[in-house]
Amino acid sequence: MFLLVLPPAPAVPLSAARARLLQMLSARFLMEGRFDQAAQVGVEAIAAARSVGELEAEFRAHNILAPSLVHIGRVDEGLATFETARGLAGDVPRRLVGYHINASDALHLLGRYAEAAQIAREGLDRAREIGLARSLGAMVAGNTAEPL
Repeated sequence: MFLLVLPPAPAVPLSAARARLLQMLSARFLMEGRFDQAAQVGVEAIAAARSVGELEAEFRAHNILAPSLVHIGRVDEGLATFETARGLAGDVPRRLVGYHINASDALHLLGRYAEAAQIAREGLDRAREIGLARSLGAMVAGNTAEPL
């Protein structure tokens, strides 16, 4: 198995664009199953986002870091990071749906089926409220059915 080790990111001024870019890179690593790298870059993304007040990127980075930590066996940290993500989501419906998707999936993977289904149901309700039942809602619907 080939493992790519990333060099440290070059020292460049922190900016909202850099925070968003790091967050997107972390998400890419998560989707590719490169959980260690997703976590590493996610921590960088959070720090960058906080330093420039980029709340959206900070939320997204936490919402990516959390499942990455769960996947690498740092379950308690991952669940705590989900709570931070939930707090950062505030009352923004689209963020909340994203939180519900990732949190329910992680709980399902941990065998916490009742909790996973409940979190997913809440996300499905939110997706319906904001008119996204056929897009993001479809993901949450799958996350609702799977643990059942």
